[in-house]
Amino acid sequence: MATLNLYSSGSIQSQFCDNLLKTLPSNFEVCLFTNSGAEANDLALQLARRYTGCDGVAVLENAFHGAVKSVIEISPAALQRQNLAIMPWVHVLPYPDTYRSPSSPSKVSESEIVDTCFHEAKSILDKARKNGAKIGCFVSETILVIQGVIVPPRNWLSKIYSYIRQIGGLVIADEIQTGMGRCGSHFWGFQSQGVIPDIITIGKPIGNGYPIAAVVTSRSIAQSIQNLHEEYLCCSVAAAVGKSVLDVLHEEKLMMNAEKMGHRLREGLHILKHRHRWIGDVRGIGMITGLEIVWCKEEKRPAPEVTEKICYRLREEHILAENGGVYGNVVIFVPPLCLSVEDVTKILDILNKIFCELEVSESEELYQLLGSQSESNESSSQEYRWQENLEGVIAGGSSYYSLD
Repeated sequence: MATLNLYSSGSIQSQFCDNLLKTLPSNFEVCLFTNSGAEANDLALQLARRYTGCDGVAVLENAFHGAVKSVIEISPAALQRQNLAIMPWVHVLPYPDTYRSPSSPSKVSESEIVDTCFHEAKSILDKARKNGAKIGCFVSETILVIQGVIVPPRNWLSKIYSYIRQIGGLVIADEIQTGMGRCGSHFWGFQSQGVIPDIITIGKPIGNGYPIAAVVTSRSIAQSIQNLHEEYLCCSVAAAVGKSVLDVLHEEKLMMNAEKMGHRLREGLHILKHRHRWIGDVRGIGMITGLEIVWCKEEKRPAPEVTEKICYRLREEHILAENGGVYGNVVIFVPPLCLSVEDVTKILDILNKIFCELEVSESEELYQLLGSQSESNESSSQEYRWQENLEGVIAGGSSYYSLD
């Protein structure tokens, strides 16, 4: 670090920028660097407002884009947690959740869900514009990780992007969690959705956790703020880190690994879904996976209490996952891109073990309840039969739920 800070020229910064831009469509021409994803989103907002001359921002329900004040204001999830009001210039739009669609997925196609959701969003924006609002930009993740790993149906994002541009706004893709090869099939999340934003924001994954982040956009948008490029330069150390991360992603084929291991993980989770009643849905893309936990598969009633227990037990087994989503009932896996077959097998085996523990625990609670009732209402022989049946379930649980 001392050597790079004292003696290096700007060549390493140029190499890093060039390598980063090679992963993006040709409309992306300028890299502006910050220290975090929140700062990147703050800068992207400044650019959009200066370029369009409009302050209004459209965001999605339950979104979160960072802890900087200006970004908290466009994060409905943060505002709700802190009991803060939504500013009048923030316009909150719905998103299509095919698992929790009001209508049964068997009766309503994805395209119908997309159309319904888009027209509702359009109606919100049209009403705001009639009341004098001027929409400067639309900000969203391209895969909705914060909302519980919602992978939008095809065409929904393109409809939203098209309409935002039609009314004079820019589109900002928050790629903090979805970029850098994590989607597996594509290097950036927006590519997996078949869209091209005007601005993208990248967080600390660009430096494998090192404090570097970026805003990437066109030269014309970047020039909307004078001398901006000089203010958001990248230091030599950060550039060396970022360049190395891109090199390793390429050399070790980590994007390909993300696709393979993510698919393998979800395949295993689908097997567990058929064996355990707690799992309502399995979804994701690449190395982003969501496991929705419910009390009842038919009613899809969220079970955040169970989800929290699962995440704590995973942590005890040295596996880190987040209990997130709108209801706090989605186990979110966003592991390192170098995840191995052995790692995936371990995750699945431990999850299987945890679900068995939950079911045994629930059976024991049921037995205790029935046992207390039997003391006053039933004979001792009936109580003995309940205990005998329960012991059989516990003894057979391990072999019954074996992944083999």
